[in-house]
Amino acid sequence: MRNRIAVRSGGRAGRVLLILGLVLTLSVLLFTLIGAFYTPYDPTEMNGLEKLSPPSLSHLFGTDKFGRDIFSRVMKGTLTTVSVALFTVALGGAAGSLLGAVAGYYGGAADAILMRLSDTLTAFPAMLPALLIISLLGPGKYHVVLALSLAFVPSFTRVSRAAFAGERQKPYVTAARLQGASDPRVLLLHMLPNTRRVLLPAVTIGFSNAVLAEAGMSYLGIGVTPPDASLGYMLSEAQGLLSAAPWYALACGGVLLVAVLGVGLLGEGLKHA
Repeated sequence: MRNRIAVRSGGRAGRVLLILGLVLTLSVLLFTLIGAFYTPYDPTEMNGLEKLSPPSLSHLFGTDKFGRDIFSRVMKGTLTTVSVALFTVALGGAAGSLLGAVAGYYGGAADAILMRLSDTLTAFPAMLPALLIISLLGPGKYHVVLALSLAFVPSFTRVSRAAFAGERQKPYVTAARLQGASDPRVLLLHMLPNTRRVLLPAVTIGFSNAVLAEAGMSYLGIGVTPPDASLGYMLSEAQGLLSAAPWYALACGGVLLVAVLGVGLLGEGLKHA
């Protein structure tokens, strides 16, 4: 009886987290999509007469030290940050999941070689390879995507390897092999749908980490730099204006917090679901 009550309460909590995370995530994505096509003002337009104006009906998030509309800049910065995170997870997740699937499905020498390479990369701090690539190629949006994608491959490889290794000996996989299905067909059409309960939460966690990593690198000036807007770089600008224009940091940090929190709750809800 207690177990049933615990399962039911856990299921309700999972649904609440899933719904709340979905609402927050969709809100950020809608905000990002609108920013891709429309902003109230030109994010780069300066107005010396409205420097450091507080939030108002004409400037919802106020203006910065150059008189630029912060709301418009946050829209563009969110677009940049979310785009970098999406491409990072897409590239790093696809490469890592493919390597992990091969290691988990075939086992043996392939598993040993791939996992030893993954262990070697994991032995270093996750951001060290990214910083090395940025130091060689220089800062920039596309260089950040490449650097973070490579840094995220080992984590996705380990998660994918565990998921596919757990499914390898199950009856449906054996039945598919006996029917003459090729290895790619078994991996993609039979095993992949049954590993989504592990891979989907990993994707959401990876997206949150990618958002924070991009923001952190841009904050330090080694990520996305002007003329591209970035929430991390804008937070760096806002740091020197905390007393004169606290709304600048609150706007950038608030959107960043909602994005990470929403995706994090979505991942937790998917785990329970």
